[in-house]
Amino acid sequence: MKLKKIIAVLLIGLMAVSFVACGGSNTDSDQPKENPITAEELRQK
Repeated sequence: MKLKKIIAVLLIGLMAVSFVACGGSNTDSDQPKENPITAEELRQK
């Protein structure tokens, strides 16, 4: 009976860690940067 409780607690901990890992952070990589480089600036360099 004690072994079942230990396994249950370990599984709950594993599930909690997996939820945190899958959550991730929302980066704004889709948003353009404040000062994007234009084609004219690239030609000058």
